[in-house]
This record gives sequence, structure tokens and C-alpha cells, in this order.
Amino acid sequence: MRVGGRPGARLGGGRIHVGQRLSEGGSRVIHAVGDLVRHHPELRARMDGWLAGDDLWLIRAALLHMNRWKARRDADWLFAACLARADHPDFFVRKAIGWALRELLPRKRAINPPLGLATVAALTPSHWRITILDENVEPLPTALDADVVGICGMAVQHQRQRELLTHYRQRGRYVVAGGAYASLSPEAYTGLVDTWVVGEAERTWPRFCQDFAAGRPRAQYRQHEPVDLRESPTELASEHGQLLARRKYPPPLVVIGDEAKFAGSILVPKIIKAVGDALNAKPKEAL
Repeated sequence: MRVGGRPGARLGGGRIHVGQRLSEGGSRVIHAVGDLVRHHPELRARMDGWLAGDDLWLIRAALLHMNRWKARRDADWLFAACLARADHPDFFVRKAIGWALRELLPRKRAINPPLGLATVAALTPSHWRITILDENVEPLPTALDADVVGICGMAVQHQRQRELLTHYRQRGRYVVAGGAYASLSPEAYTGLVDTWVVGEAERTWPRFCQDFAAGRPRAQYRQHEPVDLRESPTELASEHGQLLARRKYPPPLVVIGDEAKFAGSILVPKIIKAVGDALNAKPKEAL
């Protein structure tokens, strides 16, 4: 790459000439590079070279050069590029990987259907009528014909959780909170719920269902130790997954061993492994 004296990028002598340092020009220069590569496909090899090099700004440019291509993006190349640099130590390269993958999923608030909800459904007595709703992909009804309404979410969704719990409880529904934030900060739900479930649900949710049916549900159900996920109802969860509006999600992410696949392409297994040893996962023979 040659650095000239003006912003933007141009083609000359079979090379991409960048008129401003990528560290200074940012997205404007990267978009200009992307326009050149789109109109001159022979320059794709140049992106391969940038991706394989040591200059972190060129790596970022290679990862992000398709961001304005929309339907013309080469998903297979992009996923392979993200995988190739998934172990890069620089924060900005990792950020570029996240941006690149996000651009492949425009207007999607959720990448995968909520397997946790399908699992909870599978842990529910078979004669109970179950409806699974995910506000990430469809609006929630203001009125629900249900005896129990369960709301789960993460910390960033807590305010919305509060609104929903209050809304349905005021309308006479028995409301239960669970999920990541209810497990992390159960005190945040005091006065908002009839019951909250702390920790993994494989053992606690069946106990709640039994107690509710007997007319004596407790205020809190807590699972202190990690659950052996071989206890988790894989086959039943798959059946209850049919209750999810799957067509509204992108193609699924599947993790088997150290390998992750997305729409048939390998997707950054090192990023998934980076979550750490605390990640609780089902053994692959259970999938």
C-alpha cells in the first residue's frame, strides 16, 4: 500500500493507493477501498494479502471493506477471514470482526433462537399449554390468556423486564422472572414478581411447576451448583423449538466440539472458546 497526500483510495499500476493513513482516515478510507475492490474483483487477492499481514489497520480494512456491499457481500470469504484472524490480540481487530459479522445480519436483534426458552418448555409438564414469545423478533401481546407468565433477560434488558413483569402482574397473571440477570441480581426483582428462579432451570423449574400445580409455589427457587447438562432434555427441547418463530432468525449457529458452523461456514471457534472454562456446554454426543 502506498500513502499519498489526499483522502480516499484509487487504483494505479495494479495497486491500491490510499491517500490518507488508515489510522487517520478510518471508515472513509475503508469504504473507498471497498468500492475499488467491488469494481475490480482482481483486487480480492490484495485483501487476502492485507488480511494475512501484520499491519493491524490493513487487517481491519480487509475485514471491513465489504461493509457497504449489502447483498453483494461474499459471506464465505468474510467468515473465513474472521476465522483466520480470530486469535489476533489487538482490540480493534477483534472489534472489526464483530462489525463484519454484524453487517451480515442487518436489522437482526437476535442471532439465534432462544434455546433456553425451548429447554424450559421441555421441562414443563407435558399437559400444560405452552407459548414461546421472543420480543427480539416479534411484538408481545398486551393481554395473555395464561396462568403463568415467565420473563427472562440480561442486565441490559432489565428495564424492559420490569415493564413487562409489572404489566402482566397488574392484569392478574402469576409472573416469574428468570435468566441471567435474575440469577446475578435477584434482589432487583423484589416487589416485581411472584417467583424468581436463580441459576440453571433443569432442576428448579420442574419443582416450581409441581408446587404451582399444588397451589403452594415458593417466592424463590435457587440452583447453587452447575447442572450436568446431560440432564437437559435435548430431544424435547428440539421438539419445543418448533414453537419458536424460526423463520425470523438468521441461519443457526451450531457448536460441536471446538468448531462452530454458521450457514455451512466455519465461524470463529476461537472467539467462542474465549468465553472461558466457566462456559457450560452440552456434550456433543447429546446433540
